[in-house]
Amino acid sequence: LGKILGRSPSGQSKGMIKAKAADIHRRPVLYRIDRNAKLDPDADWLILVVYTPNGALSQCQKYQIETFVQAGYAVALVVNTDSFFDYVKPDCPSARIVIVRENVGFDFGAWKLAVEVLGGLSQVRSVSATTAYCRCITA
Repeated sequence: LGKILGRSPSGQSKGMIKAKAADIHRRPVLYRIDRNAKLDPDADWLILVVYTPNGALSQCQKYQIETFVQAGYAVALVVNTDSFFDYVKPDCPSARIVIVRENVGFDFGAWKLAVEVLGGLSQVRSVSATTAYCRCITA
């Protein structure tokens, strides 16, 4: 597991080690890299941050990822989840890079982590960052 400094999560995940709130602010944020790839210098990279409470991507999120890939982006997916300690595995074959992390620092923490972990982004053609949050509405 990798570590990066971050902020306190808003809630406890199932199975999360109990700690004092002050300690969470000081401890490193945990993450892991589920898939890694070489940064192609001729590619347009997209750092896409998604949130999922249980670690599973919704159909909407998968569709958004596929749409970016079809548009020509190499996707580096960062999954913020409240279930990090349950060792969830998001199903996303189209993302070239997949990072799963605690939901700490929200989007900003995830983008910061991706930039620090990936490195070499200054060598690619372009880098974009966005967030994919989907909300299911039922009648």
